[in-house]
Amino acid sequence: MVDVAEIKALTPCSPAYTNGKMDKDRPKAMIPDLFISFMSRLPPINPHYVKVKLESDDWVSRICNDDEKARNKRILVDTSYFMALFSSEAGEAELRTLCDWCNWVFDFDDMFDDGHLKESPERAVKEIEIVSQILRGEEQWQHEEGTTQLRGLRYVFSTVWERVSQKITPSGARKRFGSAIEDYCSGLIREYLISTRAATHVFDEYMAIRRKTIALRPCLALIEYRRDVYQGD
Repeated sequence: MVDVAEIKALTPCSPAYTNGKMDKDRPKAMIPDLFISFMSRLPPINPHYVKVKLESDDWVSRICNDDEKARNKRILVDTSYFMALFSSEAGEAELRTLCDWCNWVFDFDDMFDDGHLKESPERAVKEIEIVSQILRGEEQWQHEEGTTQLRGLRYVFSTVWERVSQKITPSGARKRFGSAIEDYCSGLIREYLISTRAATHVFDEYMAIRRKTIALRPCLALIEYRRDVYQGD
């Protein structure tokens, strides 16, 4: 406990002192321990984490027909843990949507980095277009060819988009999430095409792309979904 007066008056000759003693009625302020790392405290974790993680990982693995290696990788990467920290107060249904989305975005991103889309610019561009088709409510994506994993990821994202659209009633919130996904995809394909040309990144250009591909905007847009935030259109 630190007396506020002591901060302003540190000498006995100060008028804050009466008969050599501090005025006991002067206001006091509690100063917290400032010499502690923010990492030293355990963050709150969503109470539904364990149940939802198991359900989400199992569902996405079955939809994408994961082999044992891919399934084990999904379990160990544990994207659901990130969502449980990001949304410690979310309800079970909302957390499930977030975990399914996070499973989708990590798998989707990996296909461009070291997956089977890495060597096929045409197919990479096509997958970005399919995401746009889903956002526009078109159904032709359901008839597009692709591996079992690709078709599975398309379905996973389509259900996430449907759940978010149903929960978010203001059209502005729905548009913001859709716009955030489009922004993420535009950065992803731009980074991919540059890498296939073996071009050297200009720093500012690279950072502009990375601001899109880290998928922060979709995460922020999902706050409206999990917290029922109304920002208007």
